Amino acid sequence: MTRFHLSQKHESDISMHTSNPVVTTPLTSNRTPYRTPKSVRRGEPSSEHRILGTPDYLAPELLLRQEHGAAVDWWALGVCLFEFMAGIPPFNDGTPQDVFNNILNRDIPWPQEEEQFSQPAHSAIDALLTLDPTLRPAAPQVKQMSLFSEIDWNNLLSATPPFVPQPDDSTDTVYFQARNILQHLNVSNFEM
Repeated sequence: MTRFHLSQKHESDISMHTSNPVVTTPLTSNRTPYRTPKSVRRGEPSSEHRILGTPDYLAPELLLRQEHGAAVDWWALGVCLFEFMAGIPPFNDGTPQDVFNNILNRDIPWPQEEEQFSQPAHSAIDALLTLDPTLRPAAPQVKQMSLFSEIDWNNLLSATPPFVPQPDDSTDTVYFQARNILQHLNVSNFEM
């Protein structure tokens, strides 16, 4: 569920009566905390002298310490879509500084040949990773992208997900195995 759906009262029950609002949807069996990103919290001390976030997902305007808004979330969606399809983020590199340089130079190693993305996926990611935030698509444009043409946006929260993970217990990480292999992560079999 994304932020632009939270504003529609009929689709979710949002309790804002406490300092830690919660969201209840048909897809959740319990109340889920809804936390606002640190960059947009009101009444909090300013963090203008530091950048908050995971390096791979930061929009260029954050790195350049420019004013920013919701467009940073659409950038992050583009990064996530790329990572979902390729297994690694588009600007991945050895150090945070190298990641930042890749972001600012929009250095994207698009998968080739049998690994290349479909045209709708490539087009959506390419648009979401537009350097200029004023040209980056927002909710109305994203909803119209061919990649998302089969999504029933009006009934999103009542739709049956195509896949629901069935972990053995709360510590089961079997669904992360593919990512671990791609990133050459050696995960121990330590049991508690």
